Amino acid sequence: MDKLANSLSCTGFPNHNRQSNPNIHFFYQLAMETHGVRRGGSAAIDLAYTACGRLDAFWEIGLSAWDLAGGKLLVSEAGGTVTTMQGGRHAVTSPDVMATNGLLHEELIARFAPIYRGELRHPIPSIAAI
Repeated sequence: MDKLANSLSCTGFPNHNRQSNPNIHFFYQLAMETHGVRRGGSAAIDLAYTACGRLDAFWEIGLSAWDLAGGKLLVSEAGGTVTTMQGGRHAVTSPDVMATNGLLHEELIARFAPIYRGELRHPIPSIAAI
């Protein structure tokens, strides 16, 4: 896909210390504005799926080098783009990663920018609404 609204993306959450990981904000905002967001459970597979076109984008916070080095290479070799979530140069020691098919990379960076500033388009609903 070349438009974020029609894209299918994937992310992950840590097994431990989930309460201190801000990824739920990115997950929720993208879930409201895209075709869908999945949680696959394996960064290596999620990156491989992005490389082969099953997913349009993948992002995650707090991965280790062994979680993403091979997948990063696959995405790059397939013509995709890999950066940090704010669009900076990615190193295997970076605190986060964003990989896309290359067609919607800039749009995703632009969508993440307000989230980093705490500006959420879609407020997370209160449990009291149930």
